[in-house]
Order: sequence, then C-alpha cells, then structure tokens
Amino acid sequence: MRDPTPHDLVRELLRTLDEAIHDKVTWGEAGGVRVMPGTYSLHSYPELEARMRDMRDGLMRPQWWHVSSRYLWGNTQWVRVPYRRTLRGPTPQLPPRAEERIQGETERILLPGGVVEHVMWVKCYAWSDAVIPEFVNQGVDVLVETMHGGDTSKLLLPKPFLYRMLGLPGGEASGRQAGASHVPHAQEPATQAGW
Repeated sequence: MRDPTPHDLVRELLRTLDEAIHDKVTWGEAGGVRVMPGTYSLHSYPELEARMRDMRDGLMRPQWWHVSSRYLWGNTQWVRVPYRRTLRGPTPQLPPRAEERIQGETERILLPGGVVEHVMWVKCYAWSDAVIPEFVNQGVDVLVETMHGGDTSKLLLPKPFLYRMLGLPGGEASGRQAGASHVPHAQEPATQAGW
C-alpha cells in the first residue's frame, strides 16, 4: 500500500477519535483525578478537536457538521451482507454510506431453486443520508491546512491505528479489532444491510 497522505491521516484520526478517548488500556488515575489516555493526548487528537471547534464556531460550520456526521456521529452495528470471493479473501458488499470495521463469519445460505448465497457478518459504520461528500472533503481540507499550523509532518496517529489502516501486522490487537470478541452466528437474529 502507498504511504498515507495527510488527508488519509486526518480521516483516520476522525475515525479513531472515539477509540482514543475511551482507550481502556491506558486510562490512568493521578491522585484521584482521571487523566486522558496516552493514545489521545500523545498524538494529534487534541489538535483535531481544537480545529473542529474552530470550524464549528466559525464560517466553516456547515463543513464541521458534515465532517462530524460522516466520521463521528454515525452508527456501528453488525449486519449480514453478501460477499464476493477474491484473492484477498471475502469482500463484503456493503450498503451505501457504510464502511467495514470488522469482518465476521461467512455463511452459505441455500435459496429456493438450489441457488447458494454467500453472506458474511460485518461490523459496519454507517452515516446519515444528509451528509454531502463535497462538504466533508472541504472540511478535511481545512483540517489538513490548519492542524499544527499546516505542518503535516506533525500529524500523529497511534501505531496500532496506523498499522490497522495500512493492513499491517500489529493493527489487529487494539481498537476496533479488540471489539471483535463476539461475532454473531447464524442462530442469532439477522440484521440485514438495509439499515
């Protein structure tokens, strides 16, 4: 995979902001006062939140709303979707306005007429129909230009999140992948991809 661009890093910072804030591994206690985890405070998350506040309170409020709706305010849930077999493994066919977080188990379902449908469980993040991609892109452009005074070399993403984004070993043991301890099975009620 190619090296991530500043836009890729900002998008991944937005995707992982909630994980960084709620990183249960690094929460610490300091004299009875709860402190922010290192995953959050030692990387670009405080800067991201500060620039998002600037957008919200300034002329870029529409872009702030669309960026927030796209990356921060969506829903995450397990869904059962069709998939295609590829050389890289099963590739889920996700509903519009959704992105994969975790792949679960695959199943084959025999349909009437002897047709076999291949489906898999996928944990998806889905966002509102009201999100306008052009406004999202404009908002991400503003974040790239304003975070750390425009010095993109200072954009820092925690290594496990970066590795996961790049599909490298070491990214599966934290964050979104850690939540994969329970993968739905065929016996559980199915949530179809029409949400």
